[in-house]
Amino acid sequence: MSGLHNTNISSAVIPKLFNEIGFAWTMRAVAITYLILLIIANFTVTSKVKHQPKPLSLHEFAQPLKNRAVLMLAIASILFFSGVFLPYDFLVLQCRYSGMSQSMAIYTLTILNGTR
Repeated sequence: MSGLHNTNISSAVIPKLFNEIGFAWTMRAVAITYLILLIIANFTVTSKVKHQPKPLSLHEFAQPLKNRAVLMLAIASILFFSGVFLPYDFLVLQCRYSGMSQSMAIYTLTILNGTR
């Protein structure tokens, strides 16, 4: 469940649905919800690009990394985002370890998402 913290609805609804309808139907319900939202997004978002760009090869994609500044920026970005987002995976566990009830610990992700 650690990967489902990216939206407030997921972190608030999924634990309740687990108890009500079980794991399999919870995953189906979330998948259907995301599928419907994805279909709506695909039909309502338009591209401003007039031409179709050619796909980049791996060599062309990695070309900017030969520049030392770009390479250092990429490494710094990986370390920064790991430090920022990795703690989300352990927040519920740390709350439970500190003595918080399971029902309240699950809502800490929702509370944290609401403060961003």
